Amino acid sequence: MGGGGGGTISSIDLSKLTNAAEERLKQLAQSGTRILFVCERGDRKALDSHLKRSQVFDPSKYSVLDASDGDAYFESLKKASVLIVFTDETDVTAYVDAVVEAAFQGKKQGLHAKAKDVSRIPSKISAYRWPSLSWPMIEEMFK
Repeated sequence: MGGGGGGTISSIDLSKLTNAAEERLKQLAQSGTRILFVCERGDRKALDSHLKRSQVFDPSKYSVLDASDGDAYFESLKKASVLIVFTDETDVTAYVDAVVEAAFQGKKQGLHAKAKDVSRIPSKISAYRWPSLSWPMIEEMFK
């Protein structure tokens, strides 16, 4: 009698999937795409500072939203090619989790940018297995 085992994804398969996703994001990054950066309200100054110092991101090719912008992300996601979720000091990620959920439902690509190694990884980033990279790695990807 048949049994179908409940399969789990092996670490090798997961690694291949992650590498494929990162390669796709790199291709999007290099094609001059429109980027939507989102963060929690408490991380906005840090994100703005990172973007201001960046030699990689062109202000005419990205927009930035934080929790004070409410549900404006629905329209912004439609125009964006890729979503970058930024965390620095925040302990609460309800807003960015909502944006990630909307992006996932809309089949948008995304990744997480950590200001520091100890920056919180939002639960939806982990749940949907989006890459979580340091800020320098994000910049390298978009060069």
